Amino acid sequence: MVAGPAGPASAPVLRSDPPLVLRPAGDAVHLAQAAAGPLGGDDLELDVEVPAGRFLRLRAVAATLVLPSTCGRPARVTLRAEVADGGALEVLLEPVVVADGAGVELLTQVQLGAGSRLLWREEVVLGRYGERGGRATTRIDVVRAGHPLLRTGSDLCGGDPVTHGPSVLGSHRAVGSLLAVSQGNAAQPVRPERSSAELALPGDGTLLTVAADGALALRRRLDEHLVGLRERARAQPQPAGRRGTMESIPSQ
Repeated sequence: MVAGPAGPASAPVLRSDPPLVLRPAGDAVHLAQAAAGPLGGDDLELDVEVPAGRFLRLRAVAATLVLPSTCGRPARVTLRAEVADGGALEVLLEPVVVADGAGVELLTQVQLGAGSRLLWREEVVLGRYGERGGRATTRIDVVRAGHPLLRTGSDLCGGDPVTHGPSVLGSHRAVGSLLAVSQGNAAQPVRPERSSAELALPGDGTLLTVAADGALALRRRLDEHLVGLRERARAQPQPAGRRGTMESIPSQ
């Protein structure tokens, strides 16, 4: 997928196959499920390119449910993005729910230019209602202007005593992150809570990580931080001629 010049839903180069397909609609390109999945053993990849001066917003129609299969292997979902200098990418997908017996690897690789902007959210829920949940391994690597900006990940398993120990999720079963780069977020600490942590990144980036009892509580906490980021971004003067502003819209 390559971002176009006509706004955040513009993608003149757009190719996808089931079970996950891409559909431009409204103010974003939406990721939709055209079939059940991902299933164990699936290997899905999405490549995103944002040229200089363009802005792409990627959302999801609904939560993604990862199901087990007879092969015994986890599913793998890889998102690779390249954002040129002066470009902007906003990836606000819905939660990934890992059913009992299922496993998934969520891999994100982002290349940013020196003047690129990024807003990225990831949410994982261990199990549907009444389930302990399967295994979710996450990894995100962000490089900015040729230098590593962030390398982090997690390995979670529903019902595992380490996962549910006091140093990881505790009694919670949902965890999410909000990564913001060049969003007016420098030196703006969030309200401290026992179930959240904020990491300041070099320059003007932050990574907020939150653990919660479920998807709804998790989204409320991340949305609260997102609203604050957008308010601060609007208050900052924009350099003349800059395009691709991540304007404030209702979170979904």
